[in-house]
Amino acid sequence: MKKFLDWAALENELNVLAERTREFTPDWIIGIGKGGMVLAPLLASRLQVEKVASITTPIQQFSEDSLNDANILLVAAFLTQDTQNIISKFRKAKKVKVSSIYIKDRITVDYYVAKVEEVSFPWDH
Repeated sequence: MKKFLDWAALENELNVLAERTREFTPDWIIGIGKGGMVLAPLLASRLQVEKVASITTPIQQFSEDSLNDANILLVAAFLTQDTQNIISKFRKAKKVKVSSIYIKDRITVDYYVAKVEEVSFPWDH
């Protein structure tokens, strides 16, 4: 069954994700895709992280040196295998953690709110 979120429900889910993520102190929060681009600054505000970026194009947009020895928190709205493949591009970072509001059953991440098969976010309708 497809889950439908409005902005209020999204805010609630983001608060849960922020609470679960608090044990990690990232230097950067990087949003993956359209959903991550929306969520990254919202999560950064909750976790008081200044450096925020998003990836909607290949990873070459980041300078390798700017990510060396940095703690990176990647955030996606709904993590799939395609978005999970981006993680390997951050191999020079000191530590990389992955967070997502929703994941599918076969995906492994550090922090998430719930497992769902399909979801429609407020920006989708």
